[in-house]
Amino acid sequence: MKTIAVPWAGKHSRFTLLFEVFAIEVLCACANVSPAAGLLGLSWAAMHSIIERAVERGLDRRSLDNIEHVGVDEKSFGKGTRQMWLYNMENLDEDRWKLLRMINDDDYAWKQVE
Repeated sequence: MKTIAVPWAGKHSRFTLLFEVFAIEVLCACANVSPAAGLLGLSWAAMHSIIERAVERGLDRRSLDNIEHVGVDEKSFGKGTRQMWLYNMENLDEDRWKLLRMINDDDYAWKQVE
């Protein structure tokens, strides 16, 4: 048996790209993974894999050209958990930004900053 790539599904995905886009729209409307997964009849793990593939597709489309302003912010969530956010300010007059990278406290890049 041979597996072939088809244009309507991503590699290693059980779902079509159209369904994955719909699942992300449902997630945005629910603002939480569990209710979105319940509405779609999916497990939390299946929903999470859809989210990971959507993020990868978005990162593949993203261009880092013409970045003029970069911001850095450190967040703390709970005891001993830190994240650093690197973001691009598109227009300093407006409060619009795009996340470039989120670094967790166990990330090697964080250790280089300290």
